[in-house]
Amino acid sequence: MTILHIRIKSSEEVITIDRGLHAQNFTLKRVSVVKNPNAVGTGFDYKGGVSINLDFMKGGKEILSNVASNEINVAFDQNQTIACDNQYDLNFNTEDINGRFVAKVSNFNKSATPVFNEAGTAGELFYIDLYFQFSSLFQYNRY
Repeated sequence: MTILHIRIKSSEEVITIDRGLHAQNFTLKRVSVVKNPNAVGTGFDYKGGVSINLDFMKGGKEILSNVASNEINVAFDQNQTIACDNQYDLNFNTEDINGRFVAKVSNFNKSATPVFNEAGTAGELFYIDLYFQFSSLFQYNRY
């Protein structure tokens, strides 16, 4: 098995990977959110977590929800530095993934986008790491 690691460092970011990936089953294995903890009464209000939109998961075919279709919702405690380090086993059948794609992050109710800043002030995100497991980097069946 192979791992796709995505590190998100801004609320809307073009992610570039070494190569595109052919359509196959992807399994979300882990999400880590690292941030500067909120000081009492200050910082960004995440409304309970973040919603992550990866543009290769579109069209209502991967996650169907009454809240946020095709978005990965990650709940966390906004007063912690390691806000979450959750392990999952969520399977997706993705289409081809280009070597460049867009990742967008908002709070749970989509009322605001969080600030990313590795220097960090109260409540700001350092980064979000996503780990997907998949079968193969190469497409062996080309017919």
